[in-house]
Amino acid sequence: MSRDILKSDSYWRHELSPRFFTLYSPNIEWDRDYTTDTDMEVDYLLLQQQLGVGINLIPRGDQRLRVGVAENLFDLWVLSPIRDHTASNTESIFFEAELTLPYRIAVTDRGSLFYSFGNGGTGWENQLEISKKLTETLSLGMRHEVRLDTPGIDVSNYTLWRFMVGLDF
Repeated sequence: MSRDILKSDSYWRHELSPRFFTLYSPNIEWDRDYTTDTDMEVDYLLLQQQLGVGINLIPRGDQRLRVGVAENLFDLWVLSPIRDHTASNTESIFFEAELTLPYRIAVTDRGSLFYSFGNGGTGWENQLEISKKLTETLSLGMRHEVRLDTPGIDVSNYTLWRFMVGLDF
């Protein structure tokens, strides 16, 4: 298990109506020291894109609950020791829960359960975040992330804590 990971993610949600929405979430990850199941040490770059649609179950201002389905596109480039590229796609269901607390504190939980119709593999990702908005554009937060068994590609499973500085625009 490696902690030598550089990761960037973004999230875009478009409200189609008060009830329905679409989302696009591209993530990029560079792991410089990962050991595969066959004990080979590799350096990889992963691009993950999630395209989905969903329903706002609880659309209140201080509490939100959303569920939906998505298609996940994975592009994995192994950079060393042998250069290789693998691409796969996996279906998922996801949920998003948001709770706004006093003093501009927010709790957000987002999870995806992956299922591959191609090979029957399953996996799970979850992000639990607590953030404090300092100004209209600047926030600080802590995030707990879990990734387990991404189907179709061999990337690291992890449990991470992250300190984050956020810019809203």
